[in-house]
Amino acid sequence: MNSCDSYKTEITKFELNAYPTGFKNVLNLLITSKDSIDLSIPILVVKGSKPGKTIAVFGGVHGDEYHGPQAIRDLYNSLNPDELNGAFIGVPHSNIPAFNAGTRVSPVDGLNLARIFPGNPTGSLTEKIAHCLGVNIIQGSDFFIDLHDSGSYMSMPLLIGYYSGSNQIGRQSKNAAFVFGTDVVWGHPEVAEGRSISYAHNLGIPWLYAESPGGGWLNLYQVNKYISGVKNVMKMLGIISFETNIFTPKHYLIGSGDVDKSIPTNRNGYLLAEVDLLQQVTKGQTLGKVISFSGEEIETIKSNTTGVVICMRRTPSVKPGDIAFLITGIDKSP
Repeated sequence: MNSCDSYKTEITKFELNAYPTGFKNVLNLLITSKDSIDLSIPILVVKGSKPGKTIAVFGGVHGDEYHGPQAIRDLYNSLNPDELNGAFIGVPHSNIPAFNAGTRVSPVDGLNLARIFPGNPTGSLTEKIAHCLGVNIIQGSDFFIDLHDSGSYMSMPLLIGYYSGSNQIGRQSKNAAFVFGTDVVWGHPEVAEGRSISYAHNLGIPWLYAESPGGGWLNLYQVNKYISGVKNVMKMLGIISFETNIFTPKHYLIGSGDVDKSIPTNRNGYLLAEVDLLQQVTKGQTLGKVISFSGEEIETIKSNTTGVVICMRRTPSVKPGDIAFLITGIDKSP
């Protein structure tokens, strides 16, 4: 393994070709303004001893998501560059200001990093982060994975999301989704703009994203599922070589992955759900009710379509506009 001592760990621009084969180190990607350093984002780089494809993996795009960051760190620590054909680039904490605050959006500018790609090099801090990560990390990858979980208020099953298009990006994305190793695979015929995955998509780079039950805590089972899933994709890409188990998902789903289009609540109160994740529902079926503090029913939330509950609010306190439920379709021809 080559020594890393002669390479600067603080950088303002990352190019994998600038580093030798057999390289493994943590680099600090600096986001700067004219007068000062705004932020330093650790980049975990493992460049194999042999050429091959490059996989980039993000975690912590939202500050209250904890499984992705730990999975990336553990995976980085387990990789030996002498055994890699290609490279692994991991960004465990993509949104450090939001992580420090434990929030979905940044406390610095109130922006959601998962909604503003490709960002702006001269914009607010979150816009700079999006631009910096896009240009330096996503743009140079052959495959991109964004590891999320459903945060502090919502819940989703452990799943992998992919592009279900019939072109090459769709085929590669779907193949990777089916080897990742989750019971739920969720195909999307379109990709909403502003996401890290839409940045990759627009560059013709195949991608996946993962979701898992949130709650604002760290669950090592979910972490290990993410580690094994990324390794399975790396095996598919030829970056690493190891024996994998044949895995068959249990739920094949299809539909928009835009959680912003979920069914919202319209009243202040206490949400009582009457369905659970992955339950099949029909259009018009009652999904839950909002009650007042005295127990009076003040809102009935009904399904806007027939399908499967893929996302739901777990925290009972609600106000107008809060996401309550998201229903998606069943893929009958996976």
